[in-house]
This record gives sequence, C-alpha cells and structure tokens, in this order.
Amino acid sequence: MTRDGDCYYVISSLYGYPIRRSCDGVDGPWEVVGKIFPNGSPQWFKDYLNTTNPMYEWAPAIDKVDGKWRVYYAGTTFGSQRSTIGLATADDIEGPWTDQGEVKSSVPGKPYNAIDPDPVWAVDEKGDRTKAYLAWGSWWSGLYIQEIGADGKPLPEAPEVHIASRAKGGLEAASVIHHDGYYYLFASYDGCCAGPNSTYNIRYGRSASVTGPYLDESGVDMVNGGGTLLLAGYGNIRGTGHQDVFEDDGTTRLVHHYYDRTRPAGNFDAYLQVRDLTWSEDGWPELLGPSTTIGGVGVPFINKSSELCLDAWEWNQTPGTVMRTATCNELNVQQWYVSDPGQSADDFVTITNRNSQLCVDGGEFDTARNSPAMQQACESLDSHAYAQEFQLEATRDGWFKVRNRETKLCLTAATANVAGSNTTWEACNAGDAQLWRTTAVPEERLPFTVTAATRCVAGKVVVAVTSRNDSDMAARLEVSTPYGSKIVSVIEPGKSVSSTIATRLVAIATGTVSVTATSSDAESVTQASFAARTCG
Repeated sequence: MTRDGDCYYVISSLYGYPIRRSCDGVDGPWEVVGKIFPNGSPQWFKDYLNTTNPMYEWAPAIDKVDGKWRVYYAGTTFGSQRSTIGLATADDIEGPWTDQGEVKSSVPGKPYNAIDPDPVWAVDEKGDRTKAYLAWGSWWSGLYIQEIGADGKPLPEAPEVHIASRAKGGLEAASVIHHDGYYYLFASYDGCCAGPNSTYNIRYGRSASVTGPYLDESGVDMVNGGGTLLLAGYGNIRGTGHQDVFEDDGTTRLVHHYYDRTRPAGNFDAYLQVRDLTWSEDGWPELLGPSTTIGGVGVPFINKSSELCLDAWEWNQTPGTVMRTATCNELNVQQWYVSDPGQSADDFVTITNRNSQLCVDGGEFDTARNSPAMQQACESLDSHAYAQEFQLEATRDGWFKVRNRETKLCLTAATANVAGSNTTWEACNAGDAQLWRTTAVPEERLPFTVTAATRCVAGKVVVAVTSRNDSDMAARLEVSTPYGSKIVSVIEPGKSVSSTIATRLVAIATGTVSVTATSSDAESVTQASFAARTCG
C-alpha cells in the first residue's frame, strides 16, 4: 500500500497485478483502476517460470524514487525454488507501466527463494534517504537484503546479506522500515495460502544497521530463529501475514491479508486489513485495533430505548466478553460486520465486531432468560453453530429485533439506559429495549404549516403569522421575525394560532419568519416568507 496525494493505492497479486484506489481513506470504498500488466505479464517472466498461469504472479511491492514509481513483482510456481523478481516503472501510479526486466532470480541449489521483494532505504541522521536496498526471500534459508543502484537493480559488487532464517517452518515476506534510530524487520512465519487453515503470523526484530543483525525483544538474532510475535490468528481471523509496513504522514501503518472462517473463500481469496502501529517507550512496535477490511467499515447497532450503541467494550479481544451499550461513537468497538443473508440457506446472519473480530453469540445453546450477551470465537457458517446465527426481524421505521436462531431469545439492552450496562438475551417482546437499527436515528420532526402576511395598523406595518400544528403532539412555539419574537406557550394537535408582531415602521422589505416548534420528543423549524409593505 502507498499514498499519492489524497488517494491510497493497493497493488495485489494475480492476473496482471491489479491496482486499487481509495480517495476516501483506508476504509474505502476501493475501486480497481488498472493493472501493472493489463495484457498479461512479460514474456521473459513467463518463459523463466515455464508457465502462462496468472495465478503465479505474486507479491508486488511499490516505491517512489525521484518522482517515478517502481513496482517490484515476483513469480513462482507454488513450492518451487525456480522463482524470479522483476521491475516495472511508471510516471503515474495508475499507469501505463513499463517493464524493466529481471532483478533477481533463483533456481534449485540457491540458498534462497527469489520472491517477496521489498524496497528498503537506509537513511541519515535527519531521516533523509541515502542508499537503496532490496530485501527478499521465502522459506529455504530465509530472508536476504542487497544494495541496489539507481536503476533499481542489485549492484554487482554488493553482497547478499542474510538477515533472517528458521531451522524449521515457513519464513517470508520481509518488510523493513526505519523509525527513531532503528531499522525494523517485520516478517511472516509459518504457512500461508491454505484458506482458513493458514497459520501465518507476523514477527519482528530491529537493528541499528539496515543490513542487520536484527534482534528480537529477547535479544535473539533473527538469523538464529528469533522474532517477537506481533500478530497471529484469533477469533474467526486466520492467516494474518504478508504484511507491508509504511509511514503515512506521521502514522505507521501495517497492512496484511487474512482469511475469515465465516466467509467461505478459496486459498488465494484473502481479505486485506489495515492497522496502525504505535511505539513503546523503549522503541518496540505495538499493534492497535484493525482499521479496515477492504469492502467497507462496519455498522453501529443503535438501541431504541437507551439511544446507546452496542459496544464490544474496552477494545477487548477475549472470547466470552459481555457486550455492553455505550454512548455512540465512530470507534471500531462499535462497528459490526453483518454477513450477507444469502450465505446462509435460511437467510440468517452472523454479526462480527470490527475490533475484536469475534462474533455475537447466543450462548452455548443456553435458553435461560437474562443470560449475558457475549462475543465468542466465530464458527463457520456451514458448521451449524446456530448460537451465532440471527434473524434481523424488521418491525417498523427501520427498527428490528436480533433473534437468535438456536435459543429464539432476543438481544436486549439494559432498562437502566446507563452507558456501560450489560446486554442480555431475553424472551422476545414488544419493548423498545429489544429494538435496534444500523442507521442513524432520524430526528423526529413536528409538522407545522406556517403562513405570513403584512398589513397596516395605525399607519405602521405589522407581520401576521398563522401556525397550524399538523402533528399528534402538543408543542410550544417561538415565532421569530427580523422585528421581534413571540412565544406561544402551547398549541394542541390540529389547532391553529395567530401571532401579530408590530414593526413600528411605515415600510418594510420582503422577509422571512421562522417558527420553532418544540415538544417533549422532537423539535422542528418551519419558515415562511412575507411581502414588502408601505403604509400611509
């Protein structure tokens, strides 16, 4: 991922390396605006891999150097060491792109596998770029880095420096950034590309030198198998990895893909997530909650009785946490993903919290009333885990009940209407505590009809206003003109009232009167125009 002006861009694997753009932040919406190779990858690339299958176009990485965009792209056949990295350049990130040919390749017998490129920069004390490097590697003996020249390709005399390895298990996808005097190496461990069975996790180390050694928080060199865990699978989230870390106008962002056990997908159909990183006092990265999944943000669940929002509470990612209601905000703990009802044969949905990635759960087949409403690790939609499936039963005006498939109980807000109160499962009823909506509650308006006219009284102009209450609620009125105001203490439903405001002038111009109607539950403002008038 990178940023160009006000827009974010993601370059992804497969089928010509699609380019996606969002000009509304990392939450999207995202659209495909082109490909690095719209007519297919270069012939040399296909010849080297001995395949024309676009499923083997992998792991692009992007950089901007002296005003020109660079994309390093890779290819291999799955599990093979016959792999290669190429380079394409463009003046505009949306293309057209020009292939610059081979950068690094591997064959059986090499110590490394030449995929997963990552452009890296050494910086001076001011943070300005000095020397360019390329990191790469996947499985075999791990990760390497090498200085590159102005053309973006390795300098012939520059050594290939080994920066990370494991005695056993997967290791790939280097991403190196500089922060506050250190270079940080992030890498993916274990296995990707197996759908929800993927075991990918992200680990890191740091070094005072761009070429290492990179030590984890325990002081173990990543060449010797070190690496402090940053993120692994949790809840319904699996295969968190192939990360890219970049600086975005003072914010450090971690981009990674993952699989969702509740959303069936193929082995290469991963989702993208963006998270922010912060830094501890001693300079180690700390992970914040997920910012987004490509496809959009979640929705709030607003309760009718309390006017509070369903909340995963205090950024908790622990299964079994009781959900509460809290003052509505735009934080991830109050955003929920509702699955497409079409994914279930019976039009039931799952509800997943954006921060915790845990699912709303009706209980372990617990039909007891007043049982706490919790989040639990998500189960697959085809697992018949009916405790995590719900019907959103529409009532009226956008409100609905959340009825659990197994227990037949409904999600209920506390009657106390106090922020921080627990939610429970109760027998479904007609009460407002069981009514929810995922869009903002529309402001109730008091329908009024207002007319205004001018006339002469004793040689001076007066403004006469007639207000009719078309609502079913009694209301207090305030009639305002440029020449003064009047208050009507109460006007009953269906009734009209006339108000006269003296201007004390012999002539006035065209103007506007505003009538503010207020009841115990709603407020509205209705305006009407009056004509110019000259008296005498």
